[in-house]
This record gives sequence, C-alpha cells and structure tokens, in this order.
Amino acid sequence: MPPSKKRKPDNSVHALNVFTIRTFDSMKDNELDFLKFFDDVRPFIFEELQLQLEEKKAIKWYAVVQATLTRTTQENDVEYITPHFRSNCVVELMENTIAEHLESAFKKIQNSFEEFTQRGSGWTLEKILKLELNIAKYQPLSPSNYIPLPKKLTDKKAILNIKNEDQKCFVWCLLAHKLKIDYKKNANSIHHYIPHESEIKLGNVKCPVPVTNISTLEKLNNVRINVFGFEDEIFPLYVSSREDLDCINLLYISNEERQHYCLIRNFSRLIGDLSKHKSTAHICYRCLHRFCRETCYKSI
Repeated sequence: MPPSKKRKPDNSVHALNVFTIRTFDSMKDNELDFLKFFDDVRPFIFEELQLQLEEKKAIKWYAVVQATLTRTTQENDVEYITPHFRSNCVVELMENTIAEHLESAFKKIQNSFEEFTQRGSGWTLEKILKLELNIAKYQPLSPSNYIPLPKKLTDKKAILNIKNEDQKCFVWCLLAHKLKIDYKKNANSIHHYIPHESEIKLGNVKCPVPVTNISTLEKLNNVRINVFGFEDEIFPLYVSSREDLDCINLLYISNEERQHYCLIRNFSRLIGDLSKHKSTAHICYRCLHRFCRETCYKSI
C-alpha cells in the first residue's frame, strides 16, 4: 500500500548524489492497468516530492515500476520475469513543476512497458508490483568558466563548448546560437562573441546566471530557452513554457569545482543513442520521448 499521508521521521543519511528510496506498493493484488495504478499512487508521490523539495530546497528524482510478466513457451511451460521500467531523472527547483514532471515520468514508464511488450516476445502483464521513488539532494553550483565535456558527449558532435575564462558562459551560448559560427572557424573561441556581448540583456540578473533566473532572461531577450543536465544521461532542468519556433537548448555540466553552460546545436543527435532510428527524430523536451514524425510530436 502507498505510505500514509502522515509524515514519518526520516533518519536516513542524505549525501550528495545518494538516492533514498520510497516504495509505493500496488493497492490491488492483481493490478493490470498502469493508468489506474498511477492514479492510485499519484497523490502520495506528489506529496513526497513536495516534502522533499521543501526540506532539501532542490532535488533530483526518478521513478521505477516493477511488474511481473508471463508468457507460454512452445512446451506449454509458463515463464515469469520481473522487469523494471524507469522514468528519466529530473530536477525540481520549484514546486510548480512537480505535477508536470510527474506526468512525464508516468508517460515514459508507460511507453517503456509498451515498447517492451510489443517486440513480439509474447510477454503479457501479470501484475504491477510497486513503484520506487528515488530522490537525492541536488546542489547546483553557479555556472562559471570552461569545463571539458565527457568523451561520451564529445563524440556526439552535437554540443558547442565555448572556452571562456570568465563567468559569462550563458551569455556566450546565447550569442553562439544567434551568430551560428561554423565549427571549422573555431566556434568555441570566445573572440567571436565578445564584440556582441551588449546584444544580450541581463537586467538585474548577474553572471554567473542560475537556472532559476532563466525565465526572466527569456522575457528580456524574447527567446525560448531550455536547460538540460547530464549525469550519465540527459535530463531536463528547465523547459520553457514559450512556444517560439526557434529554441535555444543549453547543457548544464559540472565537475567537483564548478558548473558550466554549453550550447546544444543538435538535440536529436545528442540523445540519438536512445533510439534505434538513424533518421532525425522529433524530441519532446519534457519527457525526452522520440517521435519519427513531427505530426505525432505536436499531437501530444
């Protein structure tokens, strides 16, 4: 059963990047409907995320659903497996994003289950067992100067990482998107962008620019900006509510000392290893689900 709405004391140790797990069991012995299961656990998960965000100020989390699947072999034997279906990791900085991120997590889990059972393997759902909510404290540092990209990201050839020695990486990324300097002309060199610095309006926001101020800078510069994090996988940090066709996608990377904005020049290529399709995909920035046709993407 889902945990009681009454808050229980949490005596576990919360270290940076250490996830604690809250388990939400199925309320029915033979639950076979993912949507009904999500409806049952939604209020409890929402409350837990609210409480954790209030306590830790910033959190990252993902959900995992475990289910039992069966199939009949050619010898008429019944096989059982208990696979896990995982959502993307997301970061919560503000309470008003929880509901939207929760729905995206449910959609990702549902899609993963459907993809698994539609491969012609003959597996059918026997029972949904539980959902595990994994939560860790998120401690973003202020973005500053240049950080080399991990090889996994460099090999994608989808990111422009400007070599700055100041704290204005956000400004240089916006200008790089605007100027579109060719890679062959050393687009990662800051000298291309310094003469245009005054074209970016910061208002009262000071560099280094925190993610929580992105919406303010969108309004000042009349642009649409999304920000994504990376910790072994890409996950959304801030997804714009604007609907401009032109979209600036930034990557927020870190090491033990500092964090840094990079410009994502080809988002489809960046997360392309998640898909078997080699052609350009249309990506939902909120759930990172891939669509082969733009019409399908726009219908969600």
